[in-house]
Amino acid sequence: MIAGLTRSRLPAGATSHCLDLPSVTTRLEHGGTHPLNMYAGREVHEIPMAVYESARRRTRVDLPFTGLNDPPEELLAAAQS
Repeated sequence: MIAGLTRSRLPAGATSHCLDLPSVTTRLEHGGTHPLNMYAGREVHEIPMAVYESARRRTRVDLPFTGLNDPPEELLAAAQS
């Protein structure tokens, strides 16, 4: 929900992304970063990845990730040896 609006109040065929256009134009005109930029997305994505990595390592994983290896490659290498 953006600015208190729900999907039921949107014009037919519109998406919630249409409600974000004023925010985007404001950022373009006055500078600044959008709250849903790629960096925010990466931070959100890191949480479920930490869950998987913690289960794989069977230990605690600290955020942000540093020096991660490629788990699929490691699993394949372990299976071949």
